[in-house]
Amino acid sequence: MQKSLQGIASYLTGAGEAANAYSLRDKSAKERALIAFARLRDASIPPERILQRVIAVSACCDAKGIDQRQREYRQVQYAKAVHRLASGTHKTTSGFPMPSKYPRSEGQVLRHMGAWLEDIESLALNGRDIGNHSQTRSGP
Repeated sequence: MQKSLQGIASYLTGAGEAANAYSLRDKSAKERALIAFARLRDASIPPERILQRVIAVSACCDAKGIDQRQREYRQVQYAKAVHRLASGTHKTTSGFPMPSKYPRSEGQVLRHMGAWLEDIESLALNGRDIGNHSQTRSGP
């Protein structure tokens, strides 16, 4: 688990400079994925929270029967859950409110983020299947 948290921390520190949502249009998908990690860093999102989201998505996919063969779907779901944590630019100039702008969570950006997050998930779970576990419950 510690290696996966260190991996997330290294993604966050190595992501470069964060850009606001108004200036993402001319960037490549890989650059926008890195900017998303930089925005997470600037929003002070701890690596533990990111890992919690990734493991939760993995558990949901296992519960719904989405196996490892549907890898791209899982990757995109990881990225969507994490991308929401720090998206959006909220500006006001001279006292007049401007509408908030949110970066589009689109195809290739989510695939890049998801591939990186899948690496983190495999480190955290170490090949264990979190969907198959025995529970002992008391009561009806």
